[in-house]
Amino acid sequence: MSFFSSCIRIIFITALAFSLYSGNSLVLARRLRTPPNCDGYKGRTFTCSNNVNTLCASNGYTYKNGCLFCAAMLDSHKPIQFRHYGKC
Repeated sequence: MSFFSSCIRIIFITALAFSLYSGNSLVLARRLRTPPNCDGYKGRTFTCSNNVNTLCASNGYTYKNGCLFCAAMLDSHKPIQFRHYGKC
């Protein structure tokens, strides 16, 4: 009986962990498709954090995070667009 209970516990924990992981991956996938919102940076000075969430822009540069991308986009005289998250 003890062996059966242990197996049921393992199955339950595995199923629970899988459901939590798959739910988080859906949120992550949705976020990865969404370009950073730079509207909040217009008209003000700001300091970007050191968080790493690299993204690739249309100018061929890889930016460390969305804040740095927005700063470059707003300071640039040429249009820069978001391509995808990750390195170029």
